[in-house]
Amino acid sequence: MFTPEQYRAACDVAGTPDKWDEGYAAGHTEARQWVQPYDTKHDNTFTLKPGESASQALKDFIAGPSIGDYKTILVALELDEIRDGMGDEKFDLLFGSTQSEIDGQIPPSQRLQISSAMYSIPFGAQMETLADEYDNSLRKADEPEAPAVAALVEEKPIDGGVTAQPAPEMIADELGIQREQELV
Repeated sequence: MFTPEQYRAACDVAGTPDKWDEGYAAGHTEARQWVQPYDTKHDNTFTLKPGESASQALKDFIAGPSIGDYKTILVALELDEIRDGMGDEKFDLLFGSTQSEIDGQIPPSQRLQISSAMYSIPFGAQMETLADEYDNSLRKADEPEAPAVAALVEEKPIDGGVTAQPAPEMIADELGIQREQELV
């Protein structure tokens, strides 16, 4: 990864000044999975294209060559640490996937982005919160539903701390017991 100044200087030193394009000053990457900043008029903002793997796109961005200001470069490196901790599979599920049924469920605001505007935002904590919420939703789906329990007559305390006992007829009704009635 290079700042625009570093990349331009590297092109000059290598004797290939024609590799430099003035549009690169706003940011550029050779990684094909990203919308280029000069295509959106948002300097140093790279947005993942639909249908692309977020984890692979980030790896390709870092492998470069990619050009951005120092904030953009630092954001990309922090995102890579998050990806490494989260794992590629979960990272793709949450931020961009090659599987259309998964990718179609990712909100545009959640699609992976590398931007200098993210530099002072605690985006790492926000991404980890999304991952935790995803994990919790999986756990809830795995939990069996609690069985329904019929309400029974409970012992109720009366004055003086003595517990009132329910009438035998009520208990018999709850338990479904048929009682023979004595006739006098």
